Amino acid sequence: MSGFAKKQENAKFFSKCVDDLHITNICEKIDAEFPDPEPDYIPTPLNFGISLPNNIDIFQSADWWDLPPGIMCSNCYNQVPNTYPIQQQSERVCLSCKRENFPLKTRSNEFRMKKMRFPPITNLAVNHIAVIGRQSRGKCLKSDCFHELVKFTRCWQNFPHRNTMTQNLVGYFGGHGSALALHSTMTRHLIKNSKKETYEPFSYILPRLNCYYRPGIDKITIVFYTFSALTVKPSNLISFILDFVEIKIPPKDVIFVAYGDAFSNSSTIFSPIVLNGDKLLTTLINRESTAWLDSMKWGCYARMFPTTPGRNRGNNWLQNANNEISFEEYDEEIAMED
Repeated sequence: MSGFAKKQENAKFFSKCVDDLHITNICEKIDAEFPDPEPDYIPTPLNFGISLPNNIDIFQSADWWDLPPGIMCSNCYNQVPNTYPIQQQSERVCLSCKRENFPLKTRSNEFRMKKMRFPPITNLAVNHIAVIGRQSRGKCLKSDCFHELVKFTRCWQNFPHRNTMTQNLVGYFGGHGSALALHSTMTRHLIKNSKKETYEPFSYILPRLNCYYRPGIDKITIVFYTFSALTVKPSNLISFILDFVEIKIPPKDVIFVAYGDAFSNSSTIFSPIVLNGDKLLTTLINRESTAWLDSMKWGCYARMFPTTPGRNRGNNWLQNANNEISFEEYDEEIAMED
């Protein structure tokens, strides 16, 4: 029997099965019994994180505190580290969709490192320190950027638990993604610098810290240059803290330390900010007003309006902006901005 004749025979057999088993009726009954579930929510332009010429008014009227977390690709609807304009700025999609590849979901925090536990380095209480940097396009970061932060953790006399706990530097984490994105989406490594160095992706930070942390004994300290270098959305910070809760690390055991909050001559001015996770969560939930939150808001609006003229376009949408402050160096490399 030829290949064509065999295909015809198989087609007839399949048609007979459909008729005998009443496949159409079975499918109708399945659809009636198990209808498609209602979506948890229908994405709005705000879920996509960045304004387009046809929806800029929606972003202008949005309350910064109510912005949804992260950035969503408008094609595959995944949470992604960054999006890119296509079709003459009419849409923004993730890198996979832009390249017309099969879109890959971001790697979950629940990968095998979460199941690992390292043996205690000492019987004493330990403060586990993680240093964070970020670049939206995945550019390299000089090792000096991290070394300065490590020097800060060792030399600043008011650094948390400096004199009461053993200090353990867990590692450097390089965020490859926009400050609008969730940390869990930043799964890619940064480009290697001139010394052929790269750093663990930002998404690895919770599983890595969970390898060392001993409940009721240890503390965790997250160190970075400015809050806007970490993220520019309050919803992202809340999600970050709640991710600690999910792996059973209470917010009271997590401390956030920013080197400063203002810039001068392309560098961050030394003016440390120390916030316990509980205090930070309360500040965000109560929508309190602070200088570092204003800085985050500035950074958020600057990134939400990429199609309006000028790098500092966020100023057009901020109320009570201080025009005497120069933000020309807002995205300098030393502050790990983009």
